[in-house]
Amino acid sequence: MGLETLALAATIGGGVLGAAGSIQKGQATNQAAQYNTAVDTQRAAEEKDQAQADTQDYIRKGSDTVESGVAARGVTGVTGEGSPLMVDENTVRQVALGAARTLQGGELRAGRLQDDAKLQKMRGENAVTGSYLDAGSSLLTTAGKFGKGGGF
Repeated sequence: MGLETLALAATIGGGVLGAAGSIQKGQATNQAAQYNTAVDTQRAAEEKDQAQADTQDYIRKGSDTVESGVAARGVTGVTGEGSPLMVDENTVRQVALGAARTLQGGELRAGRLQDDAKLQKMRGENAVTGSYLDAGSSLLTTAGKFGKGGGF
């Protein structure tokens, strides 16, 4: 086997290895992106669940506060009319507002995580596409060298 044949084999082998390496890198990047997508999707679901639980807790605590006020007034003989009623209504409105904000915050955090999951998925898909393009480029470069005589 002559030196030219060895050089040709090395050039072709290098081109093929470069192409295979590009594809492998794209696949590995895609696998990592798929994993990150799954993690972000799971975290988004957990965030929604936690926001709902926090909202229920907030409402429960607010209800306890209103009920405690009613009970305390009842012991002292104050009726639930007039100013005390206005205080209770205001407290209920504040609890409803706080609960809505708690739920909205969780929904926003979950939405951001879902957006991150979509972005990760796109990155993985783009990595695969890019790897095939890189592999094709490597093979074409090798073929071009071979076509020019490989510089031998």
